[in-house]
Amino acid sequence: MSDFILSRKHAGGCGRHGVTLVEVAFAMGIILIGLVGLVSILPIAGRQAKDAVSLNNATSLANAALAEFQARNYGQPGRWVFKPDIGKAAANANSVMNIGTGARTGFNERSITFLNSVMHPDYQWRPRRGQDPTLWVGLGDVSLSTNAVCIDPLFVADPSGYLPATSNSSDGKYVQYNRTGTNGHRRVRFPYYKANYNPLANPSLPVTASNQWPAMPRLTRVTINRGNSPAGQFISGREADLLSETPDDLNIIKPKDQTLSPVIPGHPVTGTGMNYGKVQTDGTYSWIATVNELTGGQSSSVSIAVIENRDRTFFTYPNGGPEGTLNGVYAEDPQANATEERVAYVSYAGGFTGGAGGTVEIVMSAYVDPTIIPGQWVMLSRDALPGLPGGEVHRWYRVTGVVGQTASGDPDRIIVNDPVHGTPFDVWHLRLMLDGPDWEFGFQTPGPADSGTRANGTPLIDDNTVMTLVRGVVSVTERTIRRP
Repeated sequence: MSDFILSRKHAGGCGRHGVTLVEVAFAMGIILIGLVGLVSILPIAGRQAKDAVSLNNATSLANAALAEFQARNYGQPGRWVFKPDIGKAAANANSVMNIGTGARTGFNERSITFLNSVMHPDYQWRPRRGQDPTLWVGLGDVSLSTNAVCIDPLFVADPSGYLPATSNSSDGKYVQYNRTGTNGHRRVRFPYYKANYNPLANPSLPVTASNQWPAMPRLTRVTINRGNSPAGQFISGREADLLSETPDDLNIIKPKDQTLSPVIPGHPVTGTGMNYGKVQTDGTYSWIATVNELTGGQSSSVSIAVIENRDRTFFTYPNGGPEGTLNGVYAEDPQANATEERVAYVSYAGGFTGGAGGTVEIVMSAYVDPTIIPGQWVMLSRDALPGLPGGEVHRWYRVTGVVGQTASGDPDRIIVNDPVHGTPFDVWHLRLMLDGPDWEFGFQTPGPADSGTRANGTPLIDDNTVMTLVRGVVSVTERTIRRP
């Protein structure tokens, strides 16, 4: 009997007090799998946390900027001032256009212009397609927008942004504006491209009759008018910082000596040498505002776009490095061309009915940076009345998905024939899912963009849609304000 009981105890293992090697290995495997899973989600969690912080800060800055807009009347055209990029001053600061029973002051791109007269609401008559276009006459590049502006104090205050004609130099960093013969950039626009720039072409190449497009919609870049001041009408760079940056991100310097307290540096904000000043911020977040007059002229749409880590060099010419030298050698590397503001052409669209956004396909020059990521914001632009005032529309959309990227992360690179000239161009091709309001693209949707010419010889693409991509836009807040 005793032998039987001992055998039963041994067979059942009731007397064992340890674990086997197999059990240890199995437990370690479970722990390792859990740790690997935890490590794999840490980068995603960190990125989402950063995005949440960025969105929170950007929304706060946008709301503060909108409040300041109303408090300081920045929505009034009388507070805006246009700084020209053409050195020669015209004899008359304005041109007068006789429209019906009234007159409106026109836009002179050669002179500093205060836009209170240019955008005065008393003038709301709109010539339509087919009517006499000479009823609306401007000076120089008549496609400078008078019903859509971008308020960008930081850009206009940049000391190297608007150089006088005498500063032209052989290195090509600044070339006085000409409609053709110079590269595709023009800094008085948002985005900073000529209206007739072809988005399929390398922007560092000269715009010529063989590659230019009809005038496509751009916003006119303006700054805030300081008013009567011994320092001049244009706000300074320090004032632009005070106006455009969030005041919450303070720039704090911690001395190496641990016994000393941290220091918050400051600087003056006026150009008169007075002692008024402000503390420095780290400049992580800043804003620009796009203002688009709505149909009827009684109100405008104001969009505050908050940009994270905006590049303050504002360079719009080929880099002087080996990837893009100057003096007639044009940029062949996407990073050698301007990357902060880019233009693409919408070649296909579908959806955009019922307020649920839609899908677009875009093509852009293979010589510009093609980076587009979900969560980024882009702006669609269209001119329903090409060559005539009042038809430009600009709206911001959030990118919810990107299709068409290769395994390396770059988009598909294809050859596309220019819809105006038929010339083949090497372009990036992407399909984007956008979230935002309804949109009319100028062609039948869903479907591809139209091409060719009308019976009167005008190109069909002149009322189609182009897209503006701005690096680092993390939030866009839109409001409708009443015009003065």
